[in-house]
Amino acid sequence: MITDKHKIIYATDLIGYENQANLLHEILEVTLGIDVPVSNDTRAKPTEYEILIGHTNRPLSQRAYEGEGAKRLMSHEIIIEGNSIQLACGGPYSARFAVLTLGKALAEGSLDSYVNKRVELTTEHIPHTEGTDARIMSINVLGQCYIKSHHNGKHPVSSERAEILAKLLVDYTPDLAGVQEMDVKFHAPLDAYFEVLKQHYGLEYAIALTQHGKKTNDCPIIYRADEYELDYENFAPANYHIPEKYNTMYPCGVASTKFTDKRDPTVQVAMISNHWHWEKEDVALDPPRQQIDADDLAATTKFLEETYPGVRVFSTGDFNSHRFQEKYFNRYLEAVDGAAADQIAIANGVHTPALVHMGYLIDHIVGKKGTFDVLLHAPTKNRSDVLTDHKPIYADIKFI
Repeated sequence: MITDKHKIIYATDLIGYENQANLLHEILEVTLGIDVPVSNDTRAKPTEYEILIGHTNRPLSQRAYEGEGAKRLMSHEIIIEGNSIQLACGGPYSARFAVLTLGKALAEGSLDSYVNKRVELTTEHIPHTEGTDARIMSINVLGQCYIKSHHNGKHPVSSERAEILAKLLVDYTPDLAGVQEMDVKFHAPLDAYFEVLKQHYGLEYAIALTQHGKKTNDCPIIYRADEYELDYENFAPANYHIPEKYNTMYPCGVASTKFTDKRDPTVQVAMISNHWHWEKEDVALDPPRQQIDADDLAATTKFLEETYPGVRVFSTGDFNSHRFQEKYFNRYLEAVDGAAADQIAIANGVHTPALVHMGYLIDHIVGKKGTFDVLLHAPTKNRSDVLTDHKPIYADIKFI
């Protein structure tokens, strides 16, 4: 079926397919002992012997992605037409599964069991709680740690996780989502995925970046552009005490935004997304590093409340909130609300944390309207946990 006449052609419509093409090249060398050249669809001339990865400019790809085939997030399918093979997939993450599936079929000596059978990698949909007004999410994508490696441990590279994030937006349909640790390579494919969500899922998402339009912010905010109008955005440079090992890898800071609900202009919603960096032992320092970070974040919260009276403020982030001496050691909560974090946690039924990572409690969503009435530590059940080692969490909110 596959000979030395074939070429592996990967699509250039999304970043990341080249990794999968090279992976397939290695598999073919091992399974068939042939050296199949790799090229992209803008450089190589079409031939009748091609293995296509993704939505290339070849006719077979165009036919494979028509109609329902266009909605391919987190799914893949092997299609054979003449001497050509199409690995139809939703993006680099599902493309890797298509490549591995083809490799398995070749090792077994037959493609029959795998051709024209679409495989869904996830089918989860989480409906919003009845009677609530908005879903707020916190999503840590752990982008900067896995830029260079094709597959580092259990975490896919950034270009692959961008597809998982797109499917996460379909599954959870959040109104507002604070994102943390998004590197430059994670930003790059998002516009293409937002277009897929709009055209094929009816979800219009946009991303608040910086006032300068540079797609480098570590903690952006994704929002439903069909439901909310962005009125204000600010991206403060990092004055956090970032460990040296992170300092040159990505820009970090606090993103703060304010939205007006298009469905009800009287509803004003503000969002803060942030990420704290310090080690476990730093919590006990005097003054602790967390105190400086907490003061900065509390000042941002206060600014939004004073500038936009009546605004509902939410803060999402990887707070690295350590449980110290049986208390929730998060000075941001105390600085903003004047109450100990462990008391707030008890009041919200999350005193016993369900999510522990490296000794920290992470990924909070906090909401403020006089007092914090939302504080989540526990992850929701989801099938997108390969997005990062931090599972995304959400809260369904009733504004009034």
